[in-house]
Amino acid sequence: MATYRYLSYTTRTNVPVEPGELPLDVESIRWTLRGGPDELRAKLTLPARANELVDATDPYRRSIYVERDGVLIWGGIITQALDSDDGAELSITAKGFWHYFAGQPIVANLSWLATDTLTVVRGLINWWQAGGGSIAVTVGTETGGAVVNAIYPWYDLKPIGEAVSGLAQHSRFGWSVDVAWEGTPKVPVRRLRLYPGKQGRRFPASGLAWESPGNIVTLPWGRDASGYANLVMTAGQGEGDLMPLGSAFSSASMAAGYPLMINVLSYKDEPSATRLRSWAEAHLPGALDIDKEAAVTVRADVDPIIGSYIPGDEARFAVTSPRFAKGTTMVRKIRAITLHPGSDTAPETATLDLAAVS
Repeated sequence: MATYRYLSYTTRTNVPVEPGELPLDVESIRWTLRGGPDELRAKLTLPARANELVDATDPYRRSIYVERDGVLIWGGIITQALDSDDGAELSITAKGFWHYFAGQPIVANLSWLATDTLTVVRGLINWWQAGGGSIAVTVGTETGGAVVNAIYPWYDLKPIGEAVSGLAQHSRFGWSVDVAWEGTPKVPVRRLRLYPGKQGRRFPASGLAWESPGNIVTLPWGRDASGYANLVMTAGQGEGDLMPLGSAFSSASMAAGYPLMINVLSYKDEPSATRLRSWAEAHLPGALDIDKEAAVTVRADVDPIIGSYIPGDEARFAVTSPRFAKGTTMVRKIRAITLHPGSDTAPETATLDLAAVS
């Protein structure tokens, strides 16, 4: 059974807080794509003298790192510590470090002309941290996005998360704030990672594979066409006849008997019809997919072990079940991971939200 430690650190300066290790009963830990709602949920039973534990879980002043078998796998800021009715227990919620940046408004006139989108993202984070909002997140030197003019007047008060999502409409890239032990003695490091193009690894390069029966625990497979579309249209900057459009269409789906269904997506910061078309093409496979693998639960303590894959990775799933009596093999993208650390009586599992490969 894996050994977990839950460590309390200061949010602003990233130094340990007494008593250091928190005796948490963790319900779930979640990772998502592109700065999504990464989250930890846990319970903390308070002993008779609980002052240290209350201070170590003070919302926004304190952050949590999750260590599994000596490796940091998750980190985030405590946002809630709610008392039970009798005051004997706290319900803890923590959000991934990106959550902090995403909600902060741009309160200065900022602009980058003819600049790589990834450079702009780093510029936004550096600007916020230099102005008193530092939470000790370091940035890298990645490039590979589109070249854009990014202009943010202060009076728009645009949140940083919204600005970054808008930049991602110009060129596909992913982002996350990852954590790791570094140095001697070991210290935790928070690092903004930017993924030019596609976040995660393609299959078979990822080497990830699950099968049922085997390392898949449950496989509730269903079909849901509520979001189905065989024509995706993307609307860009401007209004009326001057507004550029992109589109992608699957004639094969209509030949197979599906009626025409249109999904229109808005990209109001995008002036390029070429990029709008590429975005429509990127969205079409997901819109055509009516196999909804929303809760495939796998073993987290056998290969592939939790921590060896991230949202965005592609994996092969080999399935034998009453629905797939002859067996089937498919490749899907991991959209989100929810880890359940387990206990002496419950296995360590991970629930994978999957999507069609695009």
